[in-house]
Amino acid sequence: MKNIIKALLVFSSLILITFCSDNSVSNSDEHTDAVGMRIVSSGQTIVSYIRDDSTHGEIEVDLDELSAAMFVELYDDEEDEWFTPDVDHFTLTAEITDTTIAQFWQHDGEEGSFEFHIIGKKINTTNIVFSVIHDGHADFVSREIEIEVE
Repeated sequence: MKNIIKALLVFSSLILITFCSDNSVSNSDEHTDAVGMRIVSSGQTIVSYIRDDSTHGEIEVDLDELSAAMFVELYDDEEDEWFTPDVDHFTLTAEITDTTIAQFWQHDGEEGSFEFHIIGKKINTTNIVFSVIHDGHADFVSREIEIEVE
């Protein structure tokens, strides 16, 4: 009888461990598997690239103007789809090469979201690099994307 109880305990433990380890929200699933990025504004893709493909498009903004809202989406080749990371787990940061030419701007209270604007400061071109931050480190860093202030 003791052997049957021990066997049932071992079997129950194995089942519990197996089902608990099959968590669909594991740490690896919380990281982005992005291989590309696009920027969408007014429903139109204005900048995009996937893997080693060349970058198509640039961000254009008028001098002394706030651009229309732009949204960053990432490309997951395993799922073959564009997606916006969950803002509860990921934040967007951006670094502009020359902030005297253009400035990255987000609405108060929406800092870190995947929506942004660019302010044109001086007629010229500069570059922007986006990072998707998760748990204090960059899960994704974009290529340099050109900003042209006209």
